[in-house]
Amino acid sequence: MSVLVLKIMAAIYITVGVAVWSGSIDLKKIRERIIEDEALRLIAGVIGLTVGIVLLSYHNVWHWEWSLLVTLIGWGMGLGGIVTLLFPKLFSHTAQKLPAPKVTAVVMTGLGFFFGYAALSLSV
Repeated sequence: MSVLVLKIMAAIYITVGVAVWSGSIDLKKIRERIIEDEALRLIAGVIGLTVGIVLLSYHNVWHWEWSLLVTLIGWGMGLGGIVTLLFPKLFSHTAQKLPAPKVTAVVMTGLGFFFGYAALSLSV
């Protein structure tokens, strides 16, 4: 299951990172719409909480290796979903302080390649 999770995360992170970098996805617009629209905030919170719970169900591992990063992302998504749902003002305040989209794109793409490398190294 670990390799499957890594492959899925690699594909998502690389694709979204490249899409943000190329400008085909505008993170600022998405952020503004989620802050303004209660229904989108509900969907984002539920998805974040759900994905966080699923990741933690498979990867609540606290060893100093690649799985720790997956665990931290799972906790971040789960807690982010809770904050989005229960504390919308805190979510709005935090969302407005996120880094520039190009920085996010580079970090996401880099994490995607790291996850892909980890998946390949575990497959061999």
